[in-house]
Amino acid sequence: MQRDKYVIAGVDLGAVRNRNEIRMTDAMRQVLEEYGNPELDMETIQDAYAYAMNQLPARYVQSGTIVLGDPVRPQDIRSVAENAILRVIHDSRDHS
Repeated sequence: MQRDKYVIAGVDLGAVRNRNEIRMTDAMRQVLEEYGNPELDMETIQDAYAYAMNQLPARYVQSGTIVLGDPVRPQDIRSVAENAILRVIHDSRDHS
């Protein structure tokens, strides 16, 4: 089963998430909306998301975790999202 690879000693780790994942998807939606929702294929969006996430430090949390401080500000995530989208769009046009 696919989920089994996230189980250690009977504990399902699938709920442990990088806190920046949701923050990045929200930021990318906003940026794409601001750019008029350009039509991008699945691979381009995934590339932009992966590139953006690799620019941020991982912030893993589990369900119920209380986040007391976060070194990554919302404007940082928004900036990374915009740069990633523009870079991937630019790169995909260069290879067309």
